[in-house]
Amino acid sequence: MPKDAAQKGSNRYSSLSQSQRHSQSAGRHNTSPSTSSKSESDELSDSESSSEKNSRSRQMPVSAHNPIQTFNRAVKKANGQKKIHHNGSLILKHLMRLAHWIARSLSPFVSFDNIWLIGLTFYAHENGLSCQTVVEDASVGLVISHSEGFTIDAENEDVQLCVEIFTRINEVIPHADTVCRSLLEKPSRRQALVKLMDKLRGNACSSDTHMLKTKGLEFAERVVPGGKFDPPINSQSPKETSWGFNHVQLGGFLVPAKDCKKYDKNPQAYIARINNGELLLTHDLLPSYLYKSGTCNAKKLYAGLFEGPIVIYVYKAIFTGTSSAASIDFIRTGTRICQAQKNGLWSVTPDSLAYACVHAHFMLSSAKEWRLDPPGFSKIKYFELLTKILHDGNEKWSKNLFGRLNVKIFGSHEGAPPPAPAPKKGASDADALLRQLNDESFDPDYNSDGMGGDSKGEIDELED
Repeated sequence: MPKDAAQKGSNRYSSLSQSQRHSQSAGRHNTSPSTSSKSESDELSDSESSSEKNSRSRQMPVSAHNPIQTFNRAVKKANGQKKIHHNGSLILKHLMRLAHWIARSLSPFVSFDNIWLIGLTFYAHENGLSCQTVVEDASVGLVISHSEGFTIDAENEDVQLCVEIFTRINEVIPHADTVCRSLLEKPSRRQALVKLMDKLRGNACSSDTHMLKTKGLEFAERVVPGGKFDPPINSQSPKETSWGFNHVQLGGFLVPAKDCKKYDKNPQAYIARINNGELLLTHDLLPSYLYKSGTCNAKKLYAGLFEGPIVIYVYKAIFTGTSSAASIDFIRTGTRICQAQKNGLWSVTPDSLAYACVHAHFMLSSAKEWRLDPPGFSKIKYFELLTKILHDGNEKWSKNLFGRLNVKIFGSHEGAPPPAPAPKKGASDADALLRQLNDESFDPDYNSDGMGGDSKGEIDELED
């Protein structure tokens, strides 16, 4: 991977914003799943160097137990399954977790086709391999031609994101080198894997929207005056007829924060202007649910932004569990770490926060399906707007914002405490015993009392 592209990708899409790095290590906040790649048929020893592992991986013999063959078969089988399984492949198991958590912690709209296309092209170029695919993809500013070399716009943020995700994938999955070569050998394998990972990314979003359709009403109801909707809303009622601006109180969360006073004065008139097309609520407006007080000062749009109670409830429900969302403040729910921490997310990050904000908007709206957007509003552009604000905002503002959110969500200004290092395992008594028994100097006729003395000699001594 070219260093300049990888570094630029890491700068833009690292787990932490610039303002958070003053006191937190990058390793602790890796948002890709942290499961070690050592396991299953991993005959690669810990003592081997990275180059030795790659060399052995490349020369992996073809056999019934070849993990690459198992992986390719598992991907093919999974694409035909309604409920996707890893089908016995450790590699696919890792990729399934990655697909879910890339959607939640980096972007729910990323294209795995672009990730693998860009990543494998870099990989082929660096390893002197041929790539059968010649692409001109304007959506990511990529032009590839292996007959004349290739160029890539390293400044393009979509390219940077693809570079970072591809790098993380290769850091996490077992036999990454051999997987890349296998996908380069047959483009159909890459296409099958892309189809599966895009489906898994979509499943992550669908799972969160389904959970929030029930829990979301509870979160919103806590915020409205009196703690009850008037009239009541049934979570099972159709979204398109009961949610969003079909209900005055839910609509109040979606109104631009700067228009809250107008809306409160005459909500029916405001809603009528939306319904007749006179007023368009676009993705570049900041809704009231994003704000701590539900409204904003037009001269200080940053004050209270991203601290709305609904945003915090939704973030907790998605990343730290629905039980943690029982309160706006941090509550310790048990001794086990949450899913976010299991997958390397130890503090609130710009991209995970933007993901929660987009889900909160969809939850409150009357949109029935995730893929559908109301007129003038694009979830993708809304997500991009929020991540731009969170990544590029004033450093002091960002530091204070993430600190306050971390206190409410993870219990401390810096985020959740890192896991304690695993205690070092001492030498096994059994191993020591076997070494002694197999030592060339071992005397099989030696009779010991277990305390280092000769039992026969001690008995003779006592008799005397």
